Amino acid sequence: MSKSKSIYLIVLFFASKVWKGYSAKQISIDPYTKSDSQNNTQVEPCSFAYNKTVVAAVQTGRYYDGGSTNICWTKSIDGGINWTNRGCLPGISVAENGPYERVTDPTVAYDSKHKVWMIASLPYSVTVDTSAIAVSRSLDGGNSWLSPVFASVATGRQNYDKDWIVCDNWRQSPYFGNCYIQWDDYGNGNLLMMATSTDGGLTWTVATNGVTCIGGQPLVQPNGVVIVPSADAYENRIIAWRSTDGGKTWTTAVFVSYVKRSEVAGNMRADSLPSASIDGAGRVIVTWQDCRFRANCYTNDIVYSSSTDGVTWSAVARFPIDSVTSTADHFIPGFAMDPTTSGSRTVMALTYYYFPNSACTNCNLSVGFISSADNGATWTSPITIAGPFSVDWIADTGLGRMVGDYITTSISGGKAIPIFTSATAPSGSTLHQSLCTSDMPIPLTGNSPTAKMTSKPTSAISKKPSLKPSSNPSSKVTFTPTFNPRTSKPSTKPSGEPTNKQTTNPTIISTSGPTSKPTSLLTSQPSTSGPSAKPTMIPTSKPSTSGPKPTSKPTIKSTSSLSAQPTCKPTALPIIQLQPTIKPSAQPSKSTTQPTSITTQTVVPSLQKSINPTTIRNVLT
Repeated sequence: MSKSKSIYLIVLFFASKVWKGYSAKQISIDPYTKSDSQNNTQVEPCSFAYNKTVVAAVQTGRYYDGGSTNICWTKSIDGGINWTNRGCLPGISVAENGPYERVTDPTVAYDSKHKVWMIASLPYSVTVDTSAIAVSRSLDGGNSWLSPVFASVATGRQNYDKDWIVCDNWRQSPYFGNCYIQWDDYGNGNLLMMATSTDGGLTWTVATNGVTCIGGQPLVQPNGVVIVPSADAYENRIIAWRSTDGGKTWTTAVFVSYVKRSEVAGNMRADSLPSASIDGAGRVIVTWQDCRFRANCYTNDIVYSSSTDGVTWSAVARFPIDSVTSTADHFIPGFAMDPTTSGSRTVMALTYYYFPNSACTNCNLSVGFISSADNGATWTSPITIAGPFSVDWIADTGLGRMVGDYITTSISGGKAIPIFTSATAPSGSTLHQSLCTSDMPIPLTGNSPTAKMTSKPTSAISKKPSLKPSSNPSSKVTFTPTFNPRTSKPSTKPSGEPTNKQTTNPTIISTSGPTSKPTSLLTSQPSTSGPSAKPTMIPTSKPSTSGPKPTSKPTIKSTSSLSAQPTCKPTALPIIQLQPTIKPSAQPSKSTTQPTSITTQTVVPSLQKSINPTTIRNVLT
């Protein structure tokens, strides 16, 4: 063999390895078999990383009309390389000797002061009339989980949705060790609820401030200030509020941006809920899907706004995944910043779902990823981690086909761990949708060989559009919908929402050449209103909870246009012990501490055995 031919074959071999890139691997399973749920489905994952430990949780056994059979979890102790521990939470749903029929909305946090891992979730029953906020705790590093403490149990017309938990892990913070949960009560117009714990999640004090919202994600600055970016109750605006006293009181909400969204094809459940993260200096970035940068608002980008204080927010800009003239539709972001980095060396990672063609009919879903190691001055080219797979291969719900209302990205040891769900072709009527991550953690150096092999985006937005509220800053949305925001979609928009017409001509900068001077896309810039402007308050009109309830069961289709080749590689997962022997959680006495916020609610730290699951409210979430 000639020398030149040998060199050619060697180059071809290594090129094939580079072009292969990352793929998805399965890290959890659905162990349940039930006649009334969609077996072998996992949706809506959340994860959190602390040092080398990463814990992920996911809805397992999704129901068409809301919730899942239980929340299952998995754990890595080497920064997302191997996932050796997994199981399902005890004491919440009837599947694991709990009082509730279903459970939804898992979120994960770690309290480094008390050395407690926590998974917050929202259990409920369909038979009658209540829901709750459950906090499952692990005292052994996430290897086993206690029966839950209940931060709040709904009473009367209360009906809970979309919880999110975070803990203050900044040692310099005056509130180091505090943990916070946010959720909304859509039985009372999506009323904001906040809970605070100072003892490792054993007891919780609950408060509200009159804001209406959905999908808030609390974040804690190094000085202990808690900032909560969120969607408003209509998912038409991004708003934020904060606490400067360790959760004793909460401010009213300030306006961040309108949301301009393009309807996602494929009967996808893909609302504009935000994904937010914080860097080592306390700067918060909130991201969501939005179509304002596209001609006629025909497809969605992932966009963001940033703030250093939770009061003044930058004008909206887009992540440069591709050109503003591409046909791709991007949605359901999972955004993360490395909290050990800040300033010009801030490390960021973004995972998202996308359709290559927003006008697809037989739509095939993929999972994409980009990252930056220099505060957004430059970005790796997008890579595909999973897909394409048919939307007909994923769980069906009353709001459309579902991978999750949110996903997450965690960062450990300078590498990203995307957490998402993916699917392979169904076997008859049985789906195969599982919790997945990338086959290896993704280095966040900005020098990914796979990213370099992929064609670079042709443009990025550098000029940020002016997005002011209405000319009357105090104007309120007067539209009162007659729909349940979790089970149906509005046919009209609030009067305060702008049209989807793009009015700004952004300046295009090239990112294709190394000679171009990088422009940081994520430098915090004040909004057009200025820091001295009076914050615009969010609308307080409350949506009705009336609306149609889906009753039909989903139809499982096999899509012949895609091969049955897995898009999430099955791994040899050990059998899950469904009812582990775990010491019961301590039953703390009721907290007598009352918050000094506008309104308080009695704390219910644990669910007493006398509560009958037949008194629980129907929640479709």
